[in-house]
Amino acid sequence: MVEAARWSRWWYLVVALGAVWPRVDGLGRYATGDELMFWLPRSHQFAAALMSGELAGTALSTHPGVTTMWLGWAGIRLGEVLAQAGLIGLDAPMALLMLRLPAALVNAACVVLGYGLLRRVLPRAALLAALLWAWDPFVVAYSTQLHVDALMGSWLTISLLGMLLAAQRGWHAGWVMLSALAAALAVLSKSPGVLVLPLGALVGLLWLWRPTDAAPADMRTRAGLLGRAAVLWSLTAAAVMLLCWPALWAAPQAVWQQLRAGVEAEAASPHMRGNYFLGRPDAAPGWLFYPVALALRSTPLSLAGVVLVALAWRGSTPAERRALAVLAALVVGLCLGLSAFDKKLNRYLEPAFAAFDILAAAGWLAVVARRPRATTLLVGALAAANLAWWQPYPIAAFNQLLGGGAGGARTFLVGTGEGLEQVAAYLGTRADIGGVVTVAPIARTVQWFMPPGARVIDPADEQLPHKAGYVVVYRRQLQFTRLPGPYADVHQRGVALRTFAIHDVPYAWVYQVPPATRYRYDASFAPGLRLVGAEPVGVAQPGGALTLQLVWQPQQAPLEATMVFLHLVDAAGVRVAQSDVPLDTAGWEAGAIGRSELALPLPADLAAGTYQVFLGTYDPATGARRPLHTTAALDPARSGADALPLFVWSLP
Repeated sequence: MVEAARWSRWWYLVVALGAVWPRVDGLGRYATGDELMFWLPRSHQFAAALMSGELAGTALSTHPGVTTMWLGWAGIRLGEVLAQAGLIGLDAPMALLMLRLPAALVNAACVVLGYGLLRRVLPRAALLAALLWAWDPFVVAYSTQLHVDALMGSWLTISLLGMLLAAQRGWHAGWVMLSALAAALAVLSKSPGVLVLPLGALVGLLWLWRPTDAAPADMRTRAGLLGRAAVLWSLTAAAVMLLCWPALWAAPQAVWQQLRAGVEAEAASPHMRGNYFLGRPDAAPGWLFYPVALALRSTPLSLAGVVLVALAWRGSTPAERRALAVLAALVVGLCLGLSAFDKKLNRYLEPAFAAFDILAAAGWLAVVARRPRATTLLVGALAAANLAWWQPYPIAAFNQLLGGGAGGARTFLVGTGEGLEQVAAYLGTRADIGGVVTVAPIARTVQWFMPPGARVIDPADEQLPHKAGYVVVYRRQLQFTRLPGPYADVHQRGVALRTFAIHDVPYAWVYQVPPATRYRYDASFAPGLRLVGAEPVGVAQPGGALTLQLVWQPQQAPLEATMVFLHLVDAAGVRVAQSDVPLDTAGWEAGAIGRSELALPLPADLAAGTYQVFLGTYDPATGARRPLHTTAALDPARSGADALPLFVWSLP
């Protein structure tokens, strides 16, 4: 017994470290738009309402997101205290880490608490279940964010495990109150947490039908015991909700109206930004959405384990069967409940995955019941390796047996901000970033990681803003039928300066916008040299030179050696001036802006009149002109084939 107790303590430590490590590793690496646009300001507003005594002001979201705002406020204050003490600097990654840390630790603590409950509810599968839960990439991804889904899932799972244990122990008051506390926190995190009510009723009915050894034999006595437990549970849950959400007692009617509006107006309507499912835009995916999400967001280990769970049923005790049935009901119930609404995102199903992993653990151990410890260690090690494979972006994880990251991106809307921190880091190295505007979706996320002085916007109109220097196109945008105007032109016709991929799936493209010039072109000279603008420099006089600054955007790098010619042709078609110079393209990047300055010497006796300036390129080795592709009207009779008419120049 002493040896077993010592091993028990070590396993708690293993589960604790296993839960904390992936939830705090890289917390400040990337930010999502929802966190920066909604939950960060809401956390500030929530705290301000508490401090000012305006308690009705703590009702800020239809979710309702109360636990999220408490933990967000705790993270903000923690960062401020540590920064004031000189222990940390609050740059963007550190500020994000502090903001997220309390929620991440709470989600990790729920895994450890869940392990303690599982040791009593499903003792043979407890350790493996906790490890699969701790190392599920989908669960980890949302456990590290300041959001609502993972917190709801953590507390909902704890509530059900506590309720199962309470039933197993004859409705012991301590376990009943733990279940109620967790249920209240689940509902305060997100309103679908009310699923705990029918699931709790299922636990009670199963206990009445197949009571445990500790239950009274008489049905009436059992019903009375269950009724008293239900009253204690309800009172505890109500007390916790009132204590944690002051708006409930300051403005209960307003809270009710807000929550009802969230269900009737928001959840019942398609996502305001559109949606994507099975390879095409789909504003309101049907009932297939969440079953597909469950399969694709699972891991190969958890999916295989759930397939095997029928074997666990045959060799389980009545109490274990009750637990498996209730956990399966959580998964199925959440799928069905969420499917009733038009607004669907696969992250809404995250609260089902702890139960899914627990079921998977039971399935695995049913197959190899004679070697439980070896099975636990092997499957647990594979789960850890799978999570490590998806780091630092577990949010991009999809079941490798069903197509992996590429399959997920073909099936669901992806991209909530992951990868944009790489975009910001790259743009921060550009020499001109402080003097131009960057156009990007989820602009606040890109801005969060940009250097001081850099400006990022997501324009509402169809035109690029003044001084636009870079455009970022994000994968989520491409999953709709039409890119917004400011993004469409550069993505369709331009060459990306840099592409950023996550597990070989392209997520973001950065394009450089040509600067404003007097003359604009879309002319490509093979191989891969594009002219986008020209700007006359100074005043040209006979005997001097007509000087042009040319703006290029190479479509490949490195470029072949190239000669550029300028011709000046009079109204009669006679070439009166010519200049041939090599184009210096050293250091030019594909997609980047390159500049060259060319001077066209003018004859001293050049007569007043109107002239046409032509430009072309040719191979210095052979003298053969390079093919020209442009929408401009050409005039080969005046300056030969593949010569671009730049502009008309007049000499008074």
